Amino acid sequence: MLNNPAGDAFSFSLIVVNRGEGRSTASLMRLYLDGATTRASQLAIPVIEAGESVQLTIIGSGPARQRSMTIKVDGGDALSETDETNNTFTFAFLS
Repeated sequence: MLNNPAGDAFSFSLIVVNRGEGRSTASLMRLYLDGATTRASQLAIPVIEAGESVQLTIIGSGPARQRSMTIKVDGGDALSETDETNNTFTFAFLS
């Protein structure tokens, strides 16, 4: 749950895909709001087999306004990957 000032609830469902050739170890997904460098929350990502995916849900609340969220998979850079450039995604939404 994202800890924001009281307001309307929002939720997102995300699919994390292991595009690598090997099994991933468990890791963390870190969430950042509105360009902040301090994380707002984090979610645990379980082990994902090569070519498989897992669905995660983010739930939060906040005042109705335009916001942005940055999601960083492998937030602690714990996984050794052949492509480290595809772990971050930023999008805008109205809460």
